[in-house]
Amino acid sequence: MNRKVLTLSLTLSLVAIPLAPQAVAQQVGGNIAYSFGIEELEKHPGIVNLSPGFMTVLQFDEAIQEVKAGNPDLVAAEGSKLDPSSIVLRPKLVSGRTDLRITLETGRVANFVLNIRRGVSGTSVTIKNPASATLPAMPTQSLVNSSNATSTGDDINLVTQLQLDNTGRLIVNYSLTNPYPYSLEIASVRLLEAAGALPLRLESFESSLEANSSQTGRAVLLRNPTGKLSLEIGMKNAAGVSTYLKRELDVGAMLKAAGK
Repeated sequence: MNRKVLTLSLTLSLVAIPLAPQAVAQQVGGNIAYSFGIEELEKHPGIVNLSPGFMTVLQFDEAIQEVKAGNPDLVAAEGSKLDPSSIVLRPKLVSGRTDLRITLETGRVANFVLNIRRGVSGTSVTIKNPASATLPAMPTQSLVNSSNATSTGDDINLVTQLQLDNTGRLIVNYSLTNPYPYSLEIASVRLLEAAGALPLRLESFESSLEANSSQTGRAVLLRNPTGKLSLEIGMKNAAGVSTYLKRELDVGAMLKAAGK
């Protein structure tokens, strides 16, 4: 069978999107091992943490056809002639964040978000086809229909506030409070209407919510919704367990009053 040429090219993606469910990390030979299902990675990107001085191996069940990194200046992607179904990632800088899109020989596409930071050892990531039946269900948390802080026990607090800028664009201000003794990674911030995600610009966005701390951010809509709107924030802890916070936002009265 003829192998297609493995290429690395540039593609930019600035849209915050939800992450794929991920198995709890396990120590394997000194490295951290994860397992994804290809079906999940086609829908949502998987989070992979890279560390300077360590390599990360992505191992698929089929040959890789093409690799595209959002910022190839951050990460080197190396294919193998002996194993065309694997790719080795090596960080070029000590910190950074970019996306990665891998097209397989059958045309299936795996999407990732790569985080470069110190303190992470080497990583082995296995992508299974079809999706592994052993992946744990993603815990989901919903905070709905309240513009005030809503807390139950040690739950993460999410507070929202709406405003319009001088051009009539809707702005969603949000505040997150982490009551846990460990940090959380903020993987995605999305504003959704019935038809799907709306284009937005994130301001004052921080990808890490430290232990026992709070942070604020702004999501500026580039197109106002035509109906109901909801805010969705995806987070992940160090063990790879993912959580979504979701808040429905009543924007109808504000937009009507402003004639938008």
